[in-house]
Amino acid sequence: MSAMARVMADENTALSKIIRQQHPDPVDALVKSVGNPSR
Repeated sequence: MSAMARVMADENTALSKIIRQQHPDPVDALVKSVGNPSR
């Protein structure tokens, strides 16, 4: 379970990096809120 969560987190990080390169600022905050629902 934790391994699966780790893979999902890695994919989210890679995805957010790509998105951040394309759309720098407002999307970054959106990605953080979507990528980290627990925070």
